[in-house]
Amino acid sequence: MRTFIFFVLAVFITTGAFWGALFSKNLLTGYITAFVVAGIVWSLFAAWVRHRNRKTELRESQERLFRHHMQMQRR
Repeated sequence: MRTFIFFVLAVFITTGAFWGALFSKNLLTGYITAFVVAGIVWSLFAAWVRHRNRKTELRESQERLFRHHMQMQRR
């Protein structure tokens, strides 16, 4: 659910940046600024998703190791 909220927030920020560029007096600097903002926002979103996936993989790996350890203790 949090991922969806961050995704929607990134879309709104990017859309706002491009709308601002569309209505700016100097289109070139407006679009350059919009692309920079969009690049930063989407890079942060991708980094957050990657970090979250790594944490999930690490937790699952630790749980597998713990289950394997507990099975060996029973024998």
